[in-house]
Amino acid sequence: MTDPVPQKIAGTTYQYKLTSGGSYAAIKKCFSRQIPTPKQALDDTTGTEDAVVTMDVTIPDYGDLILSILYDPSETGHAALYTAAAAGSKVWIKITDPSGRTTEIVGPAYEFGDKASGPKDHKRNDFKMRCNQVPTFVEPT
Repeated sequence: MTDPVPQKIAGTTYQYKLTSGGSYAAIKKCFSRQIPTPKQALDDTTGTEDAVVTMDVTIPDYGDLILSILYDPSETGHAALYTAAAAGSKVWIKITDPSGRTTEIVGPAYEFGDKASGPKDHKRNDFKMRCNQVPTFVEPT
């Protein structure tokens, strides 16, 4: 498996919620994403009586979700994600691509920091959260 790569797909929408029963709200000005993908680690299960080294697949690690955002402190969604990252709170992120396929990712937010300041002083920030559950994928009907 390869490492996830940042992607820009026109027409993709990003939403968040801060409670499992809450409703989703839009994340505005998101310009790039890195979606968690499963990585399999191997565990050495070789016994002294084995003729060859044996390795077994362990639990998949989905890694982190990273959303690159043009941060606006007056934007309600940006402020909520910033607060969640500062507190290490659990966040639900829903990504809908142009085909209608949705991906829901759940886990603790842990960073929302300055990526770089551009020449026009646009604040580019990376929101990061850990994927603690297997992502949910729903194909369009």
